[in-house]
Amino acid sequence: MKRIFILAKLIFIFSLTTLGAFGADNVLSSVILEGVDEGYNITLKTDSVAKIRKVSESSDKLTLVLNGVTSAPEVNVFYKNTPDASSLIVENSGRNDVKVHIKADNISNSNIIFDIPASVPVFVTDSGSNENLAFNLFAVGLICALAVLVKSVVSEKKEERSIARQALRDREIELYRNYRNTLNANVSISMPSSKVDRMYSTNTLTRGKTLRYFESITRK
Repeated sequence: MKRIFILAKLIFIFSLTTLGAFGADNVLSSVILEGVDEGYNITLKTDSVAKIRKVSESSDKLTLVLNGVTSAPEVNVFYKNTPDASSLIVENSGRNDVKVHIKADNISNSNIIFDIPASVPVFVTDSGSNENLAFNLFAVGLICALAVLVKSVVSEKKEERSIARQALRDREIELYRNYRNTLNANVSISMPSSKVDRMYSTNTLTRGKTLRYFESITRK
């Protein structure tokens, strides 16, 4: 029961964290366009992962629509290995959405990557949208919570075994001490009381009354 409570608590905390990440202010501070063998990597540096939609007008024109995101006063734009890129424009639509317009040869074939603080890069694998991103993050968090729970259970089992071994060791020491005290105890022999002495003396033969005396009495 205790473990179920711990798991439920971890899931609840992670749920609040995930919902808070999507509900808090999310700012786009930089965009990195990098040419790779299979197309392009578009890295978006934000405070948290956001919902995104790709709109491809043609093979050389792409618009990324980021929901629940605002742009920083100055958005840094970086180009890496992009000789065929002609432009990259960041537009703050004013509806708490940001649009990133990119013109480059074969830009429709691109990967979206979120670069968020204190986390590994998050790849958006769906070429159309990532509506299920929150669920995916929750699933990852659930797996992490299960891993923490398993680790906690293993640690608890080890602690219980250690306590049991210590209790057994203490019991053995106590038994040994009692046994040693028994061996070292002084042996006392109680002497008969005076009343018992008197009873014994009254049942003894008086001096002079021997077996020959009793034989002589029986002959008479």
